[in-house]
Amino acid sequence: MAIHLDIVDRETYYRRAPYPATVYDSADFALTVNAARGTKYILATDEDGNTIGMAWGENDDGTWASPFSAPYALCSMSGADIPVHFQALSAIARYVNSMTHGKWLMALPPEFYAPSLIHTTIEAFSVLGHELFCDRNYAHPTHAQMTAAARRNLCKAERHGSFVLINNADAGATYDLIAEHHSQLGYKMAMTRDQVLATARAIPMDFFMVMDGDIPAAAAYYQHTAPHIVQMINWGDTAEARPLRVTNWMDHAISLYYADIGISTIDLGPGTHHGIPNEGLERFKTSLGCSISLKHIIAGHAL
Repeated sequence: MAIHLDIVDRETYYRRAPYPATVYDSADFALTVNAARGTKYILATDEDGNTIGMAWGENDDGTWASPFSAPYALCSMSGADIPVHFQALSAIARYVNSMTHGKWLMALPPEFYAPSLIHTTIEAFSVLGHELFCDRNYAHPTHAQMTAAARRNLCKAERHGSFVLINNADAGATYDLIAEHHSQLGYKMAMTRDQVLATARAIPMDFFMVMDGDIPAAAAYYQHTAPHIVQMINWGDTAEARPLRVTNWMDHAISLYYADIGISTIDLGPGTHHGIPNEGLERFKTSLGCSISLKHIIAGHAL
């Protein structure tokens, strides 16, 4: 099958491939969050006119990365249900590999987002590179079956009796509570307050606050990453509310909220970092009813 490859500008890319696989492949994300990046827009079109594209950002050392500033990325397409050919993805992979002399890095979504497309992408790019590692990713349906331990923790929180979920919380206040939680536990925030607020103006995000009476007890923010899927980006609680298992209560309350608006899956993100497990985090996410899928990170041979 003949594949035609085009290197285009941003506007042409999203006009010809307007169906993103995830929110991080969308025009809104690229135009706002990645507007100043040295992004390369590549389109591969088959004989029937089906087009698939990938956007790659260039680092200062010449390495190309997909994504450039997101948890993962995949592609954008000319139609929501077009056939995606190995040959088209291979053409993109060969171009990226030749332009970078093997210096490229890609992080793919967890497999449940688009299993066939992700596996075909892995096959196409692994020929020219190698898998650095797989992270274990945790997600649960909005009507998840908790473990017995998680149910006990939820009951403990419910017996407290005064938690209330605010589902349109102030974004800045939500960030501040989570940042304080991270600081107390010795963790760094991956994004600044301004970066989170700018992202919220570009793509759909939800900010939640749990109140204990008139006192903030926990907070979280989520992004709508694909149809019927949201991803938890960050969460945290206060030292005072932590013994009351407020995070268990918050996850349950947010799950009910999303179920009511038609969301089927909540992606809680990885439990490993560069393949190294965080055992406490993995136990907690498993207790909430999560299943595990793999998140693949692939690099060119020169990395």
